Amino acid sequence: FFGNIVVVSICTVTFIVWFSHTAFLFVSSAIATLEASVSRKTKQHLEEEERLHQAEEALRRELEKEKSTCRSIQSTLASVVAEKEKLNRECDELKAVSEELMTMVENHQIQP
Repeated sequence: FFGNIVVVSICTVTFIVWFSHTAFLFVSSAIATLEASVSRKTKQHLEEEERLHQAEEALRRELEKEKSTCRSIQSTLASVVAEKEKLNRECDELKAVSEELMTMVENHQIQP
């Protein structure tokens, strides 16, 4: 009877050791798989982050270029507006002189 108990106990212990070892290997394999997955995802994330950083830098350069163009256009527009105002004043002065001359012609003060 005790011999059977010892044999069963040895078999049970052997099974438990085998099962524990198998479970350890399974868990170790699962951990390795998860670590590989995390490593792969981390690499993908870093690559995506770098790609986005480069895109952001390209957009910043383009924005600065467009701001410079805008400033140049604003400056040119300001010059055009100033020139237009000057021409309008000159035109008004010429109209006034023309009207004065016309009045003088109509009053026969100046012979055509």
